[in-house]
Amino acid sequence: MFYKHKYFKAFIFLFVLIFTITFVTYIYLIKEEQKLLNLKYTQHTKHTGIFIKNLIEDKKNATLIMAIALSKNEKVKEFIDTKNYDVINYNDITDELKENTDYKNVWIQIIDLNGNSLYRSWTDIKSDLKFRKDLNETLIEKKISTSISVGRFDMTIKGRSPIYKNNHVIGFIEVITHFNSISEKLKSQSIDSIVITDKKYKNTIKFPYSNIFINDYYIANKNVKSELVRIYKLILKNV
Repeated sequence: MFYKHKYFKAFIFLFVLIFTITFVTYIYLIKEEQKLLNLKYTQHTKHTGIFIKNLIEDKKNATLIMAIALSKNEKVKEFIDTKNYDVINYNDITDELKENTDYKNVWIQIIDLNGNSLYRSWTDIKSDLKFRKDLNETLIEKKISTSISVGRFDMTIKGRSPIYKNNHVIGFIEVITHFNSISEKLKSQSIDSIVITDKKYKNTIKFPYSNIFINDYYIANKNVKSELVRIYKLILKNV
């Protein structure tokens, strides 16, 4: 009986030892797996963030290049002087860009020195633009500039260039692009995106380009997946 009891205790000890080692090893492996997953997620998030930043910077630069090129046109200088709308029409340019590039919805705007919109290629609506901080800085500094800002129609990427005549600035030309092409490039990398404008701008946007809202939040990328809109509606409802 003594030997049986001794062997039984040894068996119990061995069982507990094996169980403990197995359990500790399992916990260790779970933690290591979680660390690897977190590291992978962090690296992927960082890579995606850099990729998005580069896409935005590339589009800002391309938008600015178009603005600089258009500001050299003599027709735009004539328009600033005469306000004769017959001398200027950018529809052919925007149509050509739409047909041959990723820039499917380029808007062109001409602005006077007082911050008034004199011409918009996408609409006949004219308005005062001095509510825009980015434009006010351009009016003061009279230099080329880029920005992402919210206007009457959309949240967009903008490039501005002064229009010179006889070495004096007589106005500005602004080329406006959207986030749709960026969303398409993200989609090519299996990334679905939704570009949300802060709800404080809900009264600024009078003529919404995408016409997509989640409560008071305006969605800037017109090609957003409807499933993403549905998910964010649920998220915002519970936050």
